Amino acid sequence: FHQAEGIASILIGLMMFYVVGNVFLQNAAGALGEADETMAARLGGLIMKDPDVKDISKLEVIKEGDHFHVEVEIEVDPALTIAQADDIKDRLELQIRLQQGIIDVTIGFDEDDKIQQYVVASDET
Repeated sequence: FHQAEGIASILIGLMMFYVVGNVFLQNAAGALGEADETMAARLGGLIMKDPDVKDISKLEVIKEGDHFHVEVEIEVDPALTIAQADDIKDRLELQIRLQQGIIDVTIGFDEDDKIQQYVVASDET
């Protein structure tokens, strides 16, 4: 009977070690910042729906805890004025910030190089 108690104690200890280790790893990943592919895919589809966005050359979504930091570089028609580009930036920033948990958005511009780099997956439309 005492041997069964000892085995049960060891098993409980190992399970507790596993749970604490798992929680630690999740918190460390959130504290250090990790890329969030699901949110990136959702935002990529949202950004590409904008008629003035020709392509996305860079899209990074970093998750820190429950919050997201978004950095995106979009390609637009090089003939746009600064005022038009600013309107695009304001419009996209508003749409991105409406997503759950996004606290920081940085949008950069590049001229359209006519080479499609970002492909929207079929299940995002």
